[in-house]
Amino acid sequence: MSKFLAVAVIFAAGAAQGDIMHSFVQQVNTGADAEIPGFSTTYQTWDLIVTVTDTDDPPPAIPDDWTSTAATATTDGVWFDHIMDDTGGTGNGVTDNPPNPAFFPAFPALEFDSFYAAGLWNAPGYATLPTTVGGVKNATWFDSVDSGNGTYVIARYTFGISDYFTIAGTSTAKNTGGELFPFNFVVPAPGSIALLGLGALVARRRR
Repeated sequence: MSKFLAVAVIFAAGAAQGDIMHSFVQQVNTGADAEIPGFSTTYQTWDLIVTVTDTDDPPPAIPDDWTSTAATATTDGVWFDHIMDDTGGTGNGVTDNPPNPAFFPAFPALEFDSFYAAGLWNAPGYATLPTTVGGVKNATWFDSVDSGNGTYVIARYTFGISDYFTIAGTSTAKNTGGELFPFNFVVPAPGSIALLGLGALVARRRR
């Protein structure tokens, strides 16, 4: 996995019995220039990460468990989908899983393919139901295994360096009784940055 380049927050929520933090982290994608010249000046890559913790209960603390996330991501540009993606080389980005690292030496840009983490990649038992229509990607993740506290990279989005991007959704956790924990991240086009100011895209709110 690439080094983190930037992190940033707009909004997210937690609860007294548990804590869900969402972060949207930019990745360094310069290595892909070896395969696609100018890749890093054409595309930007961001990961959606869910972190579940529960350390504030009266002793003994009971670990929480992430149970689901639903998210809608929108760009005014186009998604990058590598020709060697998991859909059989069609590059359509509809049923993406994380790419196979065995192919990264030959295809460095493949690491930055837009994907939804599914199956057993980094959270046993969860699945996705993704759809892609134009500039909109929708997906729902369900974690069917009680794996306790943890940090899960559940999606990667690669889109134009000058494109505007938003992602919004909610997550749930076992200890909070179905309460929805919302998040909303915005990556502005370069000309819009001055209007929004600087910030970190790590979203979290405790009640």
